[in-house]
Amino acid sequence: MEAENQKAESGREHQRRATIFKTAEDCVKQLESRLQKSIIKSRPYFDEKSLCQSQLNTQKDRIEAIKRDILKAKTSYSQTLKQLEQISNEIHMKRGRITEELLRGPREPGVGAELVPSPEETKDKATSLPDFNLELDKCEMRSCGSISGTNSSAVSEKDEKENLYDDLDDLKVKFRELAVRPMNGGEGESMDGVWESELKDTVEKMDHMMLLQECAQELDDYKSEIQVIEKESTVVVDQVA
Repeated sequence: MEAENQKAESGREHQRRATIFKTAEDCVKQLESRLQKSIIKSRPYFDEKSLCQSQLNTQKDRIEAIKRDILKAKTSYSQTLKQLEQISNEIHMKRGRITEELLRGPREPGVGAELVPSPEETKDKATSLPDFNLELDKCEMRSCGSISGTNSSAVSEKDEKENLYDDLDDLKVKFRELAVRPMNGGEGESMDGVWESELKDTVEKMDHMMLLQECAQELDDYKSEIQVIEKESTVVVDQVA
């Protein structure tokens, strides 16, 4: 008896749900027939929306990549500045040590005293001195490389670099004079210690000037890279907006 009641109840529930489904299906068919023109007209809009959404996602990915590149360039620029600061500190420390060594060194003879170096001392000093032709070739190569790669954007930077090149040319002339002086005789033989000190000081100044040129070139390269990346990011942001 109870099973028959459950069967009858299930049949009535099935009939009710079938009626609801048929009513809903008829309603869907009526809506499709009535709104078919609107659906056809609106389909290009949804296609365009999907395409625009895809392009927007692509632009967002590009912006994120450019931001990462900018962050990487800034990090590299910061590390380069720290390295330049460290190099500058090392140069100052080296100068301080050289000054202390000169102060602790033996005193020069008085005014009017003549130095007569022995053949062994002359040979040792000649071998310890740098080859001035080789040093001048290196200086010319570095100077030409830094001049060809320099592209300054401000008049003040151009003036500073021109002054730097002028100072470097003056040091070259002085280096040639000091290197040729012992060959020509004269005061180079009587003041051998002073001449050697001046020659070494000139070589150190030339190295320092060439180092400044290389540092300035590296800074210009990093600045130009950062400017290019910032311009690209600005253009992309404007396109997205």
